[in-house]
Amino acid sequence: MRNKSTESKKNVGIEEHRDRSIPVQWLGHRLMEKSTWSGVSLVVICVLVLLGLPIVKTVAWIGLLYGLYSIFSSD
Repeated sequence: MRNKSTESKKNVGIEEHRDRSIPVQWLGHRLMEKSTWSGVSLVVICVLVLLGLPIVKTVAWIGLLYGLYSIFSSD
């Protein structure tokens, strides 16, 4: 003879597992869509530009100063 409380606990555990797997399934389906990859690519590129902009500006100023130094210095 089975204990009803044990069976009900098992069923609750299964239902909780199903509830947690719904977001995972949704994410899996979204990752297979082309629009998701396009959006992720655009976001990554924009973040890299925004984070890299200060570094690029600094390198550009250094290059500009070195170019001016090269123009006005004698060989």
